Amino acid sequence: MGGAGGCGVVKGLCTTLAVCAWLFTGCTGDERPNVVLVILDTTRADHFSAYGYPRATTPGFDAFAERAILFERAFATSSWTVPSHASLFTGLYPMTHGATQESQYLSEEAETLAELLAADGYETAAFSNNAWVGEKTNLTQGFGYVGEMWRERGHGQAMRTNRAVMEWLDARDRDRPFFLFVNYIEPHWTYSAPRAWQDRFLGPGVTPAQRKRANFGVVDWYLDRSRVPDGLLPIRTALYDAELAWVDSALGELLELLRNRGLEDSSLVVVASDHGENLGDNDHQGHSFALYDSTLRIPLAIRPPGGGGAGSLRRDPVQLTDVFHTIASAAGVAPGDTRSVGEDLLAGPLPDERPVVAEYYYPAQFLSYFPEPAREGPGLAPFRRRIRSLRVGPHKFIWGSDGRHELYDVEADPGETRDLAASAPAVAGRMQEALEILVERYGADTAPPAPRDGVLDPETEATLRELGYLR
Repeated sequence: MGGAGGCGVVKGLCTTLAVCAWLFTGCTGDERPNVVLVILDTTRADHFSAYGYPRATTPGFDAFAERAILFERAFATSSWTVPSHASLFTGLYPMTHGATQESQYLSEEAETLAELLAADGYETAAFSNNAWVGEKTNLTQGFGYVGEMWRERGHGQAMRTNRAVMEWLDARDRDRPFFLFVNYIEPHWTYSAPRAWQDRFLGPGVTPAQRKRANFGVVDWYLDRSRVPDGLLPIRTALYDAELAWVDSALGELLELLRNRGLEDSSLVVVASDHGENLGDNDHQGHSFALYDSTLRIPLAIRPPGGGGAGSLRRDPVQLTDVFHTIASAAGVAPGDTRSVGEDLLAGPLPDERPVVAEYYYPAQFLSYFPEPAREGPGLAPFRRRIRSLRVGPHKFIWGSDGRHELYDVEADPGETRDLAASAPAVAGRMQEALEILVERYGADTAPPAPRDGVLDPETEATLRELGYLR
């Protein structure tokens, strides 16, 4: 499909002469764009200054957004790394690709974006700072080069990643377009940005002991809330913001390096997240057990080749599966799996009533971090279930496998504090019926795959334990 695809966004995008005019800047003839996809792991959109957050957390992302198209209502397909990245790479819902909290492994039968692009002549490389995004979960399937940067733990990991990326770019085959994927993990707990970054966001008088206590483990929050005074939560939020600002500096450096090498204008550049982070929202911490927008609403900015549409803001509802289709279209390749659910975001705005789905399966991986008696105890009983959410227009419905369902008007109540399921049963019923239809259509008929060898290597286990995923 290579040359015939040309600037593959043309077919879907040239709906008006004005759009075509900006599209062809820097992208002509049979050239195919390079693709750069950056995931800022565990970042919630409402803590980005580009989306109105009062703290200056993301100057690097903000500057990029001014040269790109910024999406105000972008959503993850899950609140955890594995299912969200699997959706990003396949264009499938978690219910279809099967890489979930219950089975943390992407089937080898899945057709990934890296495989599609590699088959069409792209040189592909992935640089991952998250141990869940790697060979053991098969999420790097199809990449010709995989840099598991998480194996080099410690401060400065993101900057080391940037250096490795530049080395790969300088050594690549210049006769082929490339697909570069980068995952940064710094905003993930523990919130341990260098002291200078923390000092930017912490108020005066915060002691080292308070900083340490505010960095409590997520498990502690659910086991014994009395050990977490409310006064620690603002400090914890400031520590998270410091992590976000720190990783944003790495993003800014990477984007500047691409510009200095003359690669930005010839590339489709996408910056997004895989999920957000709870900081006490809806009585939750971390990103397990729930599907509220604190974990689902993510940053997303896309810069087409040549920079068309620079500085524009889109308010239509979009999701991670759309990134898959946007990149595939730009590269001129077509996915073979008819169950994919995304749209080419460069083809124009999507309807406001477009359904957006997210899923969280039985939390097997997170429950394993709790002491054994607590795993089956009454304190965690509300969380031992599957949940799915469906957003249509102003309404968001959260289905629970235990029969506890929720309904919110997310326009009037963006914090999802007023459950309308009991007071608006007709709306809840229609939303549940619509969700059931989607599950019937897209749900896989087979059991999810199990890991190939059933175990993680010691280094992977150690890293996941540091991130709070394993005991």
